[in-house]
Amino acid sequence: MADPIVEKYELGTKRAGNGSIIEIHLKPGVMDPVAASTEMALRDMGIAVRQVRTGRAYHFEKKLDRKELERVAARALANGVIESVHFEAFCPKEFSVAHEQRFELRRVPLGGLADTELTRLSRDAHLFLSLAEMRAIQSHFREQGREPTDIELETLAQTWSEHCVHKTLKSAVEVIDDRGMSSSDTKI
Repeated sequence: MADPIVEKYELGTKRAGNGSIIEIHLKPGVMDPVAASTEMALRDMGIAVRQVRTGRAYHFEKKLDRKELERVAARALANGVIESVHFEAFCPKEFSVAHEQRFELRRVPLGGLADTELTRLSRDAHLFLSLAEMRAIQSHFREQGREPTDIELETLAQTWSEHCVHKTLKSAVEVIDDRGMSSSDTKI
């Protein structure tokens, strides 16, 4: 479980001593690939294991007051959306589990929307797609004879996002050199 060249391990629960501690753990339901890999490795070794969870511990030599620890955790160490913060060693007898979420297939009525409504849907649903992109999606699902699901629409928006596609870098670029020659004039 530990690479002795780059890692150090300790057995047992380390306490903060005279200092302070902040432990960060993933909330129930958040993917934990390191825990999944560890669980699989332990089972491959023939060790029976029910569940593995990972976390990070930060030890401070000085005793810090709770407000300061909370500020450090919130501003620098933890993402409150997916992680929980503890100010003492955290070793629960049982791991909490995420609540059940009943699956509900949701379709987005896109086929009959006018341009202004497509633009509003893109903005309100935080899709950040242009009108041309929304029209393309609308056209595709009209050809399919159905409305997209919310997940299909979100997947297209993510796939076509600036982050994934780099739309601004796909623009046509014309370079003019110091002789006044355009890149389209240059013969290679």
